[in-house]
Amino acid sequence: MIDRISLNLGRTDASHAYGVHAPADGSRAAAAPTAPRRDALELSPVANDFRTARAALAAVPEVRAERVAALRQAIATGSYQVDPERLARRLLGE
Repeated sequence: MIDRISLNLGRTDASHAYGVHAPADGSRAAAAPTAPRRDALELSPVANDFRTARAALAAVPEVRAERVAALRQAIATGSYQVDPERLARRLLGE
């Protein structure tokens, strides 16, 4: 059976989170805010490497325009040749 119900349920946690504390004597005087807590994030060396690699990848264009233009030109002039053996090896992952 519950002997007592606390009306301050949750207030303590909220006051700590926002840095506001009630006076110790229980009075209702304005509480002075304390310095707010700052969140911090520390990345591992692997995460830093991943971030660096991602930034480098973002700087590289997704399509190599020069290569595409050269292939289009070769196809248009009929000079583009496919090596069937090389194609088969690449398809098989060799």
